[in-house]
Amino acid sequence: MIFIKLILISILTVTFLISQESTPFVLDHADELIGKIINGETVRELKGNVSFHQGNLKVKCNYAIQYISKNELELEGNVRMQQDSLTLRSDKAVYFSNKKTANCRQNVELIEGATTIRSEYATYDVDKKIAKFNQRVTIISSKDAATITGDEADFNDKLNYMKIYPNAKLIQYIEGDGNAKDTLAIKSDLMESFNDGDLLIAKKNVLMARDKFSSSSGEIHFYKSEEIIYFYQKPILWYEENQITGDSIKIKLDNNKLQIVEVNRKAFAITPSDSNYINRLNQMTGQYLKISFVNDTIRNIIVDKNAISLYYIYENNIPNGVNIVTGDKLISTFKDGKIETINVKKGIEGTYLPEKILNREKTKGFLDGFKLHKNKPTIQTIINTKTFSN
Repeated sequence: MIFIKLILISILTVTFLISQESTPFVLDHADELIGKIINGETVRELKGNVSFHQGNLKVKCNYAIQYISKNELELEGNVRMQQDSLTLRSDKAVYFSNKKTANCRQNVELIEGATTIRSEYATYDVDKKIAKFNQRVTIISSKDAATITGDEADFNDKLNYMKIYPNAKLIQYIEGDGNAKDTLAIKSDLMESFNDGDLLIAKKNVLMARDKFSSSSGEIHFYKSEEIIYFYQKPILWYEENQITGDSIKIKLDNNKLQIVEVNRKAFAITPSDSNYINRLNQMTGQYLKISFVNDTIRNIIVDKNAISLYYIYENNIPNGVNIVTGDKLISTFKDGKIETINVKKGIEGTYLPEKILNREKTKGFLDGFKLHKNKPTIQTIINTKTFSN
């Protein structure tokens, strides 16, 4: 009986070799082989510890049916495809040996290095090493302690590239001081990962939140190794109670702590003047703005080109009007979250408005372009958004 099975497997192997002259499709093992005719087509049924290979692709499963004329195999039970360092698993799959492609379904999982991708359906192209995932896609990076979810995903192993869309959401846990951990949450319509995750681009309706800062924009570019994030398309950045807007914003981190914020064109910063007077907000605007941080607190703000500063005055903690200063360049230093000094360079002009004028003309307390945005995202609001469309 064993001798007969070996002969059958040898015949099957030869048949595969003949049908795939350019890239041989070779059966390596099956506990049992049965020949059948289904709907007028000759098939071979393989049972138990089925394994075969085609080029550098190795495939294993519990059960398979080979359709001879079409060179297709239906695979079931612990389906595992191995190509170099890439592993693709599923409960079921169809392998098209002529095209060297596979359609996988049910509990699909692709593992490549520190990245794991899971979904309900996937297609894989062996030669191009690209895959497309559908339905409830989850991407886990053990290297970055990050998880990305979305409805669909495209994966290109050769280019170290992934695209997740729509309804993309990233949650990452970041090491902080001591045993503390910070959380980064990003939500967008589409995310792209380049260079094994070193560059992340999020597009359309982008929300980002961390412990002390958050943002809303149309697009962000996050260079992880350089710890630099660019915000485009009407970006809004919040740091604690401070709000920053402009045409584009760049932030530089140092060991995951905010170090520098730079704003180009139509820069506008809003900072609280006193926690007891929440509606009295200091404002700075210009064509360029730079904020420096030390130990997670604002150290100074530099406003350059058409610089204007509006800051509220207090005497013995009692409101006492507002100062409006203009110049080519303004440098404001902060202490304990409040403006300590303002240094103005070139083209200096100043106006003082007493409290009685502010009480009578409320608009005098706001610079042109002032807009307080209320749609500040938080880590929890992003986490709580719907993970999958269906």
